[in-house]
Amino acid sequence: MNMHQITKKALFALAGMALVSSAKAQYTPNNNDLLLGFTSASHGSDLIIDLGGPSSIGVGGSATVDLSSDVSLAQLNTLFGSLNNLETGVAGASLGKVYSTVLRNGAGVASDPNTLTPAPILGNSSIGGQARLNINTAGSDIISGNQAVVAHGDGTEWSAQISGTGNSLAVNYNNPDTVTPASFNGSVFEDLYLATTSSSTYLGYFTLNSNAGLSFTPSATVAPEPSSYALFGAAAGLSLLSIRRKFSLKQTA
Repeated sequence: MNMHQITKKALFALAGMALVSSAKAQYTPNNNDLLLGFTSASHGSDLIIDLGGPSSIGVGGSATVDLSSDVSLAQLNTLFGSLNNLETGVAGASLGKVYSTVLRNGAGVASDPNTLTPAPILGNSSIGGQARLNINTAGSDIISGNQAVVAHGDGTEWSAQISGTGNSLAVNYNNPDTVTPASFNGSVFEDLYLATTSSSTYLGYFTLNSNAGLSFTPSATVAPEPSSYALFGAAAGLSLLSIRRKFSLKQTA
């Protein structure tokens, strides 16, 4: 075998390793992974999608992240008939931390939580432990890829562990779900919070539209105020004046 063949085989091997390492095999408990859930009382199954860790969806960043590749309109229509009257939310947990969403009043300014319902508060470590157990139980259905379709009555489905009644996240901590309109033609917005026993921090918001487009806008994404544009224009004018003055001095020297 010559050196060229060895090099080609090594490159193929490295490429294969990269593909394997980038593919998400299954949900990892206690790892901050954010789960997106869809459920409807009038249908027999829930959809649970692992969006990945907070940083991978844009938390802590400064630009809106398009997450539409994680959601399929065709799949949602197959499971639920439409996106009308559909319960959906995001939840995640690790030791001492719980992430969850609450309904937001429109897009607005990203730095403003604009929350319609009270921000979720983690009262004590016992509540946090139970919330983490509920989230991990729902996530355990994802054994390959990044999603699972779970039949009602299974006990691990989104509607039982996260948004349902009984021993669920909703009862123990907070219901992260928002219900889409009966004739959904637009967008719904949900604020994402991170709660510990000492604080509740607003991180940004999710937007879901009626075509199943999904995005996350981090709280640091702030559009300039109109007065800021005036300042930018003044600064640009001063810079141009300085450049012209320097050029004029060179010409007369």
